[in-house]
Amino acid sequence: MRRRRAAGQASVELVGSIPVLVVAMLVVLQLAAIVRGALAAEERARAAVVAGDGRTPAAVEVRSVLPGVAGLRVPVRQPAGP
Repeated sequence: MRRRRAAGQASVELVGSIPVLVVAMLVVLQLAAIVRGALAAEERARAAVVAGDGRTPAAVEVRSVLPGVAGLRVPVRQPAGP
């Protein structure tokens, strides 16, 4: 039995890993967008408390990167008291 040469095997494995890297990057970007939306929601809630008008601002819409996550919104809740 002859052994096949492994020339080019690393290139094939690298090309095969590209879709996994792309999906991982999209998941990280989506998580970053959710965190950014949560921080914006917290800032709106704090601004509403400082304004003292007693109204809760509307939910913050999060930009979606992944399919099936369109229309994701982070609710704005009043911060807990001290």
